[in-house]
Amino acid sequence: MVRYSAAEALGNLGNDSEPVVQALLPLLQDEKPGVRHYAAEALGKLGNGSEPVVQALLPLLQDEKPGVRHYAAEALGKLGNGSEPVVQALLPLLQDEDSLVRDFAAEALVKLGNGSEPVVQVLLALLLDEDSSVRYSAAQVLGNLGNDSEPVVQALLPLLQDEDSLVRYSAAEALVKLGNGSEPVVQVLLALLLDEDLWVRDSAAEALKKLGINSKLEK
Repeated sequence: MVRYSAAEALGNLGNDSEPVVQALLPLLQDEKPGVRHYAAEALGKLGNGSEPVVQALLPLLQDEKPGVRHYAAEALGKLGNGSEPVVQALLPLLQDEDSLVRDFAAEALVKLGNGSEPVVQVLLALLLDEDSSVRYSAAQVLGNLGNDSEPVVQALLPLLQDEDSLVRYSAAEALVKLGNGSEPVVQVLLALLLDEDLWVRDSAAEALKKLGINSKLEK
C-alpha cells in the first residue's frame, strides 16, 4: 500500500523535478500491477517527456494487465512525444482485447497528432468495433487528424446512423472538422435534425451551419 500511495501522491504534487521522476521510474517495473499503474499515471500527470521516461513507459504497453496498458498509453499521449517508436508501439493497442485500452490508445494518437497511413487504416477498422466507446473515439480521432480523404468520409457516413447517440454525435463532429460538404454528407446531416437525441440534433445543425447550409435550415 505504501508504494501505491507514494506513486499517486508524487503524481498529484505536480513536481516534475529529476528526483521525483527518478523515484517513480523504478515503480514502473514493480511486481504489483497497481503500483505500475499508479506510477505510469503519475508520470503522465507530471508531463516530463524526457527520453528515459518515454523509454520506461513503452514496455508497459505490453503489460499483462489491461489497466497498466491503458495508463501507459494515456501517459504517452499526455507527454506529447510523437516519435515513430512511440506511434509504432501504440498502434497494436488499437486492436487490444480490452476496449478501454483501445480507447486510450486512440486518444493518445490524437494528442500526438499522428495521421500516418497505418494509423488511419487501423482507425478506419475501429469504426466497426463492437464497443460503441471505441467507435466514438475512432471517429473523434479521425476528425482531429484532419484526413478528409474519400475513404475516411465514406467510413464515417454510416456512423451518422449508429445505434449509439454518442457515436452519431462524434461522427457528425468529425465530418464538420473535416469540412466535407458533399451531398451524401449533407443529406445524412439533414436527417439527423430529426434525431431523438438532442445532442445529435444540435451537432447536426451546427455541422450544417459550418458547412454553409443555413438556407436549408431556415425552411
